[in-house]
Amino acid sequence: MWAQRMFADLLLGGLNGVNDAYQNFLNGDVDFGGPAITGDVMADQRVRLAQLTTYVERTNAILVPEVVTRAFGADGYTGDEKAVRLFANSLSGTFVSILQWGREVRACTCDEAHQPLYDALANYVRQPLQAFWDFAKDFAQRAETINNDILAQRTPSTTLALTLKITVAEADANAYTQLLHAPAVQKRRGLFGR
Repeated sequence: MWAQRMFADLLLGGLNGVNDAYQNFLNGDVDFGGPAITGDVMADQRVRLAQLTTYVERTNAILVPEVVTRAFGADGYTGDEKAVRLFANSLSGTFVSILQWGREVRACTCDEAHQPLYDALANYVRQPLQAFWDFAKDFAQRAETINNDILAQRTPSTTLALTLKITVAEADANAYTQLLHAPAVQKRRGLFGR
């Protein structure tokens, strides 16, 4: 059980280490001096979405059974401290990468018509970032409960869950989709909305 508790402590520690930046992001704060988008905005949007997809895929690759077993040990075997550290640091590092992605997208500067599109795209990661926090807190709480049950010589009253579901909030996706199509519509309308 030590490996699971160590993992929980390291993961929460990693997330807490960037909590101020995370809270600032949630509050809509902008890091000035971000990238200036002077070229094709739609191409830039595609590149940024591909980057985000990479982070989601990285998260899925970290949570595979082989990694979990290497860290926590197979049934009846002890875990591996180095693997536990790598496991926790990989997950918290992915959280940081997603947070940095959102902050950079929000800090992008472009023409006024497309700025709301970047703000909406940055919001894509609000729910995934919250999912990391929920996962870390839930895992820590369950590990503590199991540990207390074992110390009291009781059958564990819960199990550990290693499911981290990363999805974009429907409202955030809809807001982005609406804005994504708005500039194209405005371009076709021409002078004076004709």
